[in-house]
Amino acid sequence: FYNVASPLVISHIVSIGASVHCTENVIFNIAYLHWFEGESSGPIVMPGVGPVPGSSVTSNVSADALGAGFTVRY
Repeated sequence: FYNVASPLVISHIVSIGASVHCTENVIFNIAYLHWFEGESSGPIVMPGVGPVPGSSVTSNVSADALGAGFTVRY
């Protein structure tokens, strides 16, 4: 086959975050995200030719992310 694009199909996201003041000038930040599973299906499509008869591709995606950092005020 030629090439299969893999689109991200994310419809629902839950996130939470918090900041903690460690000192007057230093803040600790943390965040968590959960992307619920999404799915996309369709035929393989070749440029200039179109959909390949009888072909089928399914892409599933879900993810979790955690981020943390510090803010320092001068």
